[in-house]
Amino acid sequence: MLSLKAAAALQLHSDGYNCAQSVASVFADDFGLTPASILRLASCFGGE
Repeated sequence: MLSLKAAAALQLHSDGYNCAQSVASVFADDFGLTPASILRLASCFGGE
């Protein structure tokens, strides 16, 4: 069974976000960042 964060990351990836954005964004609260800011920060690390 997948954790809630893993399931959320998989959903984000299937919604079109790259792999880095998908994983990083589920940890936004843990880092004290907004989801929008962490999506921007992680955008340069993902590939297709």
